[in-house]
Amino acid sequence: MDMRRSNAPIPTPAAEMSPLQVLPKLAYSIDDACSISGLSKTFFYRAWRAGGGPKKIKAGKRTLISDESLRAWLRSLEYRENDEP
Repeated sequence: MDMRRSNAPIPTPAAEMSPLQVLPKLAYSIDDACSISGLSKTFFYRAWRAGGGPKKIKAGKRTLISDESLRAWLRSLEYRENDEP
């Protein structure tokens, strides 16, 4: 019987992780926000140009979108089937 150990990391239970390892991201890059929402960069930029879109955070040269702002903006885009978009 081969008793070699695997090099695969053993998952750490959430109770043993630091808060930074457990907490979700608080802000996303534009690329991340696109991936999460399923919307294109063009959609975001057009919304900002029209005076809408999620609020942006400037961090040096980076532009970030807070999780809270992204969720609120996506909720504002929702409509019921009988409503007009």
